[in-house]
Amino acid sequence: MTLEEKIATAQQVRSRDRFGPVSPEELAALPGTETELWVEVADGRKVHVFEERPEHLPAKAALLLNFHGGGFIKGRTDRDRRYCCTLMEQLNCLVWDVDYCLAPEQAFPAAVEETYGILAYALIMRKNLESPLKKSCWLVTAQAEILLLLHLSKMRKRIT
Repeated sequence: MTLEEKIATAQQVRSRDRFGPVSPEELAALPGTETELWVEVADGRKVHVFEERPEHLPAKAALLLNFHGGGFIKGRTDRDRRYCCTLMEQLNCLVWDVDYCLAPEQAFPAAVEETYGILAYALIMRKNLESPLKKSCWLVTAQAEILLLLHLSKMRKRIT
């Protein structure tokens, strides 16, 4: 299968959405403020991050990282925003919804490297004295563990 055929198949899968989009009214009613960020990771790639911030962020707020599901091909949806806003509101924390690159447009291990880059950046930010993110950093997703384990496995192979 050529790359063009793989991309066409991925686009077909992306167009199938059994649940449909979240209504504009529901999106408008979501709590907090959403800000789009572009975070540069180690190899110079820029990763799209959607920050969900509560109206009153505590001085020592936690940072929650969400890495969307979708089998590395579907990407972020409106439902991800709704999910992240619910977590933000319930936990009163800052949420980064990470929209890492997708296959097959970006070959493996690009998504793994972007995920690791965001985690490394978040941990550095958390230690920064100017940062309100002094409490903790959490990972939430079905794919976060997979992405990090793949990256650690790759790093192990470089070392041995």
